[in-house]
Amino acid sequence: MLGVITYLVGSQRKYISDFKHSLILLKRNYLSTYPCDVIAFHEKELSFDTRKEVEEACGIHLIWIEVLFVIPDWIDQSKLWDRDHIGYCHMCRFWTS
Repeated sequence: MLGVITYLVGSQRKYISDFKHSLILLKRNYLSTYPCDVIAFHEKELSFDTRKEVEEACGIHLIWIEVLFVIPDWIDQSKLWDRDHIGYCHMCRFWTS
């Protein structure tokens, strides 16, 4: 294998549905010609049953890695500019770290 494909998956049903659709297209249009590992980084809330359901629906073995999104202790949470979009901030930080 020459490469790896990575995803960051949220636990909401909408995200799971989009993830399944993406994996089906990935399998059909890429993995059949260029096999490689597929890693799915996920939050703790993504249950084992949901992960199993995704693999069975798509016919792809995934490498599941749990990530922990927390606000570092050194950040004063009372000064966060946008508490409603903290998940987006975690995602940006994840991909740039």
